[in-house]
Amino acid sequence: MKKFSKVTGIKINEEPKSELKVDESENLKLEMLSLMDSFLKIKATGAIHKNFMNGSIDIAGKEILAEAIITLLTERDSKDKTKLLEGLKNNVRDWEAIDLEIEKINKKRPSLKNINRVSKLLEKYSNDDNTLILFVESTIKKFKNIDTLKEYSQIITDSKVSESTKFRLLNIYKERIKQIESCL
Repeated sequence: MKKFSKVTGIKINEEPKSELKVDESENLKLEMLSLMDSFLKIKATGAIHKNFMNGSIDIAGKEILAEAIITLLTERDSKDKTKLLEGLKNNVRDWEAIDLEIEKINKKRPSLKNINRVSKLLEKYSNDDNTLILFVESTIKKFKNIDTLKEYSQIITDSKVSESTKFRLLNIYKERIKQIESCL
């Protein structure tokens, strides 16, 4: 770029510097998974079935456990921050700003139960997106709670599913929410 700017006489701005953001929760999750791999083991007593001896055995649900622990820690942290901000109301006159911060902290997160259900569903059908879509379409009529559907949509939005599958699933959930609201 220097040669080009010298020849043409036009000043060219420097390339933008990219900032790397570190996600502490992701690092904590990876460290917890590493610790689980190091310390957890399967212990069997009695006769061992030949299928267990021939195949490899793995502990399922480590990722979900790590996410549940992180969610528990963040919920506890948000409660502590809320208490601190409520205490500041006595000293600071700008209550509206404090209330806005409290609302940001207490922004509703999906329940661990729903996170677990959607994670299992996505894990089960991770290889075949069409089967996942068909399964959701066939079971969506069972859902009657709008809040649950909204939480499922939020979990799907944050998931690592392909964009086309994510779009189709979100449309299915939106249509079901519209159907339930029209009945109310």
